[in-house]
Amino acid sequence: MFIKESLHEIQDTMRIYCKESFNKIYETNMELLEKLEGRNEDIEYIQYGNYSKDNDDFDMNR
Repeated sequence: MFIKESLHEIQDTMRIYCKESFNKIYETNMELLEKLEGRNEDIEYIQYGNYSKDNDDFDMNR
């Protein structure tokens, strides 16, 4: 079971690992943008039915 703190720790570890792997594979030294708080939005299960359609509509209007 994940708690908020352990999930943050896992995400931070994955972020570092992904950056290092990307740089190794593509032989570059790129940095990721700073992590921003409050950028993501939680979606309740009941709202998820419309999420896919809303996301598709968003992609089409890009």
